[in-house]
Amino acid sequence: VSGATLTIILENIEENEDSIIEYNEDAYIKPKVWKTATISETSPAQYLGALAFAEDYESTEKLYPISATIQLVPKYSEKFKDTSKVYLWGYKIERRADVAGDRYYYVQADQINLGELTSNKVMDYKTNKPVYINHIIMTGRKIIISPVFKARPCFVKINYDPAKGGMDKDSFSNGQIFKVGMMDTIEFRAYANGSNAVSGYEHAHATDPLKEPSYYTMPTNWIEAYREAQAMDQIATMYGRLMLKYFRPIEGININPTLPGELNFNPFETFSELTVSYGTSSLTVMADPTFEIRNKGSVAYIPGEGESQTGNSENPLIISPLKQNKMYTISGAPDEGYRMVWKDWSGDINRDGRLSREEVDNLGKYEANFDRKTVAGNFFTYVPSYDHPLIYYSFEPKGPSTAKGLVSGRVMLRGRNILNLSGGQDISSDKPLTGISLDINGHTVYTNEKGEFEIEHSDFRSNEYHNIIITYKGINYTGHVNVNAFTNIVINEYDVFNPSNFVAHNLTDNNSVIDFRIIDNKDANYRFRFEVESLKQGITAAKAIIRFYSKNGVVKNEPIFEVTPQNGAFSFDFNPSTSDIVPGDKMTVQFVDQNGHLYLEHNAGFTFKKNLNTFSLLSSFKTPLKPAVDFVGNIDAAFDLGLAGKAEKYLDKTGKKGTEWTIAFGFDKEWENSLSDGSKVDDEKDGENSKNPAAEEL
Repeated sequence: VSGATLTIILENIEENEDSIIEYNEDAYIKPKVWKTATISETSPAQYLGALAFAEDYESTEKLYPISATIQLVPKYSEKFKDTSKVYLWGYKIERRADVAGDRYYYVQADQINLGELTSNKVMDYKTNKPVYINHIIMTGRKIIISPVFKARPCFVKINYDPAKGGMDKDSFSNGQIFKVGMMDTIEFRAYANGSNAVSGYEHAHATDPLKEPSYYTMPTNWIEAYREAQAMDQIATMYGRLMLKYFRPIEGININPTLPGELNFNPFETFSELTVSYGTSSLTVMADPTFEIRNKGSVAYIPGEGESQTGNSENPLIISPLKQNKMYTISGAPDEGYRMVWKDWSGDINRDGRLSREEVDNLGKYEANFDRKTVAGNFFTYVPSYDHPLIYYSFEPKGPSTAKGLVSGRVMLRGRNILNLSGGQDISSDKPLTGISLDINGHTVYTNEKGEFEIEHSDFRSNEYHNIIITYKGINYTGHVNVNAFTNIVINEYDVFNPSNFVAHNLTDNNSVIDFRIIDNKDANYRFRFEVESLKQGITAAKAIIRFYSKNGVVKNEPIFEVTPQNGAFSFDFNPSTSDIVPGDKMTVQFVDQNGHLYLEHNAGFTFKKNLNTFSLLSSFKTPLKPAVDFVGNIDAAFDLGLAGKAEKYLDKTGKKGTEWTIAFGFDKEWENSLSDGSKVDDEKDGENSKNPAAEEL
């Protein structure tokens, strides 16, 4: 290179909030939210900043002799605060517009050695080829440099006791180590089995030994790049027992006191280890601290088996452990002249009788599962959907009225198929539930053929609510009814598990996506895949049961398919032909939680169609081709058809083995020109005739 100097320009990449275009994307970080160890969602990009000269921080353009070595430092945006979680990986050099190839050379370094650069000794990181000086010198002997930022790599290990619980949808394995960026978030959703309850996470982190004082001479970008490429087995060894001296408790980790199993973890050291801790589930029934009248009676729980428990204003009643979906009936014994009222105040962590904004926010999406109405009656029946529910009771003076109140209503099931739910379509329908058992304040009643019920009793007083437990197909649902007001009670078919992203692929046909509107029973390998969101705290879909039914409602596949989640999703393979699927068959999905409890069976939302094989048909009218030897026979006593090839045997609509013929008409131009009688075919009429129902299926 002729000349003794070069001008280095540090390109001032301005923040673009609307989009990240190709030439400035390396000035941004796109944090990820990890749902599993391999599946993540990208969050909005964050602008980091630009480059600066170490000796002249404010300048963006400087003249240097070609013998100079220029030290570069990051110049972070004032808006970006997480500077400890990112690093300057290196820089990129813009190539001249008349040079073919990529727009930039990438150099992993924090300094520019102009002597090596002008001698073509600097290597491009992406191609491992020289950065040619004549490719990068712009008009006026200028070289344009831009920053390349990266998030610091870090490693996270998660531990739990498989005998006591696991991770929702098998999103993370016990003892698994995985790599993320320090700007990322990891969503841990731990659950517990049986009577156990997740109580939180034990957590510690280890600083990187390469960042200890003895290694201070190593450049940061070298250390981070080494970690980026480091194998997982090396990480497991490095942060084993030999490295315990580097471990420190993690400070500032936010364990939700209401939902301790649900943790959004943001790593901030090279290695973090988290271990799920467990306790015991419990139901607490105590006097409402906001009521003055609290000592006018007591409460008791009399289980079917075991000892009875009691409580009063001084001693809360605690039932432990709990069983999900079990119905617990608490009886109240108020003093003469008083009655009892109850309310579900789960989430009141400090038990002051007031649900603060923070306490409600802690419940997040699960807040909708709690009905905060105050209900009256000497019995309170409860079905827990939370590991540590809290019930308050209080006493009210009885009024003089002894009139009987009427409780009446209608119970309906609101459902829609999985495809409509997964696709976001609001195509739901309500059907009455007949002959099901209802428990209202200790009174039992059943619905009639219209799904309606009615009961009159002096326990029910006007203008008050009573809780109601609805038992349908072994599942207990809770609700409330208003005395002397007909109440419509709607049970949501998807009140616990919400299936989504329901798709199917034809593995035999290059993994092509299957259109459920035309899915058929061909001899091909299909793969179904879907995800499931749990709508209740502490409940996970541990298994999905897949069944196929005939149009008469008979189960087709024995044994049925039982699928467990892998890496956050359910999937299973099957062949309709070998599974004896025939036109009209349907598919259902039923979920089972970690405790083996079965929930409602859901219609998938599609029906298998007939697989239409293609036959080459020869008509019996004049043709230059020789007639086929296999004849279908007379059709409507009008004409005969010859068939080139044999009909395939498969199941017909009755489910019996047989031979079914599907005949379609259509001729191309070559066929038309070859007609021996010289007749012509009218395109328009031919198209119309092809739509004739008689030609669709015989």
